Amino acid sequence: MKIKIIIALVATAGMLGLAGCKPKATTVSGQVFIVTKGADNVKLGAVEILLIEKSQVTGFLQKKQPAIDLEMASKRQELTNAEQEVATALGNADKAQAYFDWFMVNKPYKTNADRVNIKSQWDNLLKQYVRQTNYVEQLSHDVDKTDAFFAALKMREKMAEKLNSLNDELDAIKLAAVAAETSKLKGIKANLEQANSHAETEKTNLDNSPTVADYLADFSPVIIQKTLSDSDGKFSFTYPRDKTLTIFAHAQRMVLDKTETYYWLVDAPTNAETAQIFLSNNNLVFADPDSYFKLKPKEAPQKSTEQ
Repeated sequence: MKIKIIIALVATAGMLGLAGCKPKATTVSGQVFIVTKGADNVKLGAVEILLIEKSQVTGFLQKKQPAIDLEMASKRQELTNAEQEVATALGNADKAQAYFDWFMVNKPYKTNADRVNIKSQWDNLLKQYVRQTNYVEQLSHDVDKTDAFFAALKMREKMAEKLNSLNDELDAIKLAAVAAETSKLKGIKANLEQANSHAETEKTNLDNSPTVADYLADFSPVIIQKTLSDSDGKFSFTYPRDKTLTIFAHAQRMVLDKTETYYWLVDAPTNAETAQIFLSNNNLVFADPDSYFKLKPKEAPQKSTEQ
């Protein structure tokens, strides 16, 4: 009889022991929302929220980092090259502007062979025109030489037309020379503008890198649990308390004609029966509160739906 009682007590103790070994659980309740610039809280419903092993996330990011580092080094070198292009283009523009200013003052086009020839013709014809004018003046006082007066006057008109024609040729040579130098200056300044634009583009590329997509575009984790936030952005998980897990979520929101994109990668609470977590502006991957990234992802410019 005593043996049976002992066996029963041992069996009962064993059952109690097994019940006591049940893993403790953590229940997390949370909410997904974004605070706008106008301080409004926008609740995000139907957001897929994943619970995954943290070691899987950190291992993936560690393998991804060398490629990110290489890409960032490449972007820094591209910016350095672009800035050197700007320095060269700026030097060329300064020289071109200095020469153009000298050109406008010294008028080197006056030594152009065609212009020298035409100017010589113009000078000689002008002397003839002056003499012809004096001759016309003399004839105008002699009534007996009316025919000679009109003939001389007609000759002077032809000289004036020729002078105007030669003068137009001189102006054309001057305008062509000035236009050519102006075009050169504009071309060199356009190169400077292009170099500046290129440098700004490279700087923007560097400032906006690395992006979340650079890190997570091919991230396909093994999911331990998955849930969707409700219309109020609320969600909940229950999981073993001794597990080191990560909460991963991705959402989008339309703002006028722009699409805003949000990513969260945060530690799941541990060592507590219940906990609360908010997925908001404060713990987006761009803030990276739990230090998942060696280089924090940059928030890419918002995409327009009209593009």
